[in-house]
Amino acid sequence: MPVTDRRFREASQETASGRINDIESSIRAFVRRDVRAAHRDHPEGGETASDDAKSMVQRLSTGSIGEVERVIGELTRVRDMLWSEGERVQREISSYQELSEVR
Repeated sequence: MPVTDRRFREASQETASGRINDIESSIRAFVRRDVRAAHRDHPEGGETASDDAKSMVQRLSTGSIGEVERVIGELTRVRDMLWSEGERVQREISSYQELSEVR
């Protein structure tokens, strides 16, 4: 694998890793807020707390799925852009090499 491809892939992976950490932090914060609210509203527990937990999981999963799909789309666009830039740079290097050999 050429060095430029490896660098582009490493940069893409670092971006994806940072984005995943941001999403996980947001999910944790959301769950903490929702659990605190559920405890305030129903401190006695019971069936209502169970219903609240189900509702929270549904809201959380719906938002999470949408966020994951959005991130996948964003990462796909970044990957495509990086791939095309890598190809462009390789063409530029080849062109430069050809010009250097002629002289």
